[in-house]
Amino acid sequence: MIYLGTYIALYKNELVGIVSLWRNDLCSRQDLYPWMAGLYIKENYRNIGIGTFLQNKAIELIRRFGYKKLYLITEHDNYYEKNNWKFIENAPLGNGKIEKVYVHDI
Repeated sequence: MIYLGTYIALYKNELVGIVSLWRNDLCSRQDLYPWMAGLYIKENYRNIGIGTFLQNKAIELIRRFGYKKLYLITEHDNYYEKNNWKFIENAPLGNGKIEKVYVHDI
């Protein structure tokens, strides 16, 4: 895995959100890259736009690197679609667990 960068969101010097960019986040799909990973917003700060802000910052950075697509894997339903992510496939993770793979066209 190659690490491309991390953005953090601060509110009054408190870390309230984070997102990272990786070369890959799904071993079975080494052909897809780069990936947005680890998007997390503290519970008290959810639903006020911080997640969207961090996604947009990640997309902006990937655009500056010259990539045309950004991928992510998630178990969440109906969250990323709000920011123009498109579902492309289900990914088996082992132990019967399946998560969804999304792409964002840059």
